Order: sequence, then C-alpha cells, then structure tokens
Amino acid sequence: MLGSAFVRSHSRTVLAVAVLTAFLLLLYRLLFRKRSLLPLPPGPAGRFLVGNLGQINLDRPEEDYIRWGKQYGEFLLTGQRRSQG
Repeated sequence: MLGSAFVRSHSRTVLAVAVLTAFLLLLYRLLFRKRSLLPLPPGPAGRFLVGNLGQINLDRPEEDYIRWGKQYGEFLLTGQRRSQG
C-alpha cells in the first residue's frame, strides 16, 4: 500500500505534524473558547486534564460526593473547571 509505505518512510515528519496540529488546536481552544453567559454550578475545582480524579477516594467515592453535596449544595459540577467571564 502506498499510504503505509509513505508513513513508514516519513514517520518523524508525520509525528511532528500530528504533535504540532494537536498543540495548535489546544492553543486555539484555550485562547478562543466561547465563554458561557451563565455561571457554572458550584463544585470543587479540578486540575488540568484530570479534573477531580486525584480528589476522589476510589475505594469509596460516594463519601466524597456526599461531602461535596453538603459543601456545595444539591447540584455540583466535578471535572475541569473553566473560568467565567
């Protein structure tokens, strides 16, 4: 196949183009994302890419959700928090 032979012979170029494209898309999304007119529901702030994964006890996650429910109210948002404005 011509396509797979091309990829094998130009693998570094293809990888560089893929990484550059991913970086540019991420940069575009961070700089030009559409800001919500409505505020997000309350919730614990998440970390970049992993959200609240490091804040949840994986053996008993319901305890964390109960605690967050008491702290932030009945409706809460977990995951990547975006700035408002």
